[in-house]
Amino acid sequence: IVEDLKVYTQAYRPVEVFFNGDYWGLHNLREKVNEHWVKSNLDINQDEIDFIKNNWEVFAGTREAWDSLQSFLVPKDVSGEQNYQTFCDSVDIEMYIDYLITQMFFANNDWPGNNQKAFRHLEGDRKWRFILFDLDFGMGLYGRPMNFNMFQQVTNNEHDNWPNPRYSTEIMRSLF
Repeated sequence: IVEDLKVYTQAYRPVEVFFNGDYWGLHNLREKVNEHWVKSNLDINQDEIDFIKNNWEVFAGTREAWDSLQSFLVPKDVSGEQNYQTFCDSVDIEMYIDYLITQMFFANNDWPGNNQKAFRHLEGDRKWRFILFDLDFGMGLYGRPMNFNMFQQVTNNEHDNWPNPRYSTEIMRSLF
């Protein structure tokens, strides 16, 4: 379903697993999403990127540009043309919109405080791009309703814990 969208994804392949001759079932073999993913998929070396996970963990580079973007957005009204353009100069906006749509469509309520990865190439346009991965909590898994209101979750600024602490929804709330 996401192949028609402008969003990066991890490769996967269903595999039958046998361990010491015992059948363990059908599993999904997935490509690991980290700084090596950027190299193998986009041919960009890890010393040429900033790569973060969940708004704070650094895989490569630094998070200074990410922190700067959040600091810019949080107190601002991004509905104004100049502020919105500043955001678009920092983030691949089409990719970000497709990323949000996909996360919300699948009702991945283990997100955005978890399972969020973004990187930016330190050369070229230097825009942040997002990688869709780990939708295990989506589509009603673990007894969560399939009609879970993801929009309400990502616009709620009253939580400080998983799955949507305030820091993980600041950018979305500023844009909405």
